[in-house]
Amino acid sequence: MKVKHILEALHGLDDNEPVMITFFLKSHADEMGEENNEQPLSDDEWSKAVEKYMSDDHIEIIRSVINERVKK
Repeated sequence: MKVKHILEALHGLDDNEPVMITFFLKSHADEMGEENNEQPLSDDEWSKAVEKYMSDDHIEIIRSVINERVKK
C-alpha cells in the first residue's frame, strides 16, 4: 500500500472518527535486517511481505474479539 492509498481511505472522515491503522515502513524492515547482518529486502520480497500483511488475517482479529462476546 502506498501513502496516497491511506490518504484516500481517510479522506472525508470526521477528524474524531476512531480507526485502527498499522503501518510498517520498508526502511524499518531493512533496519531489522541490518541488526542481524542480513541484506535489505528486495522489492519483490517487500511486495510479498505487503501481500501477506494485507491478507484476511486482520479480519480474524476482529472476528476473535466479536466471538469473545459469546463466551461471556
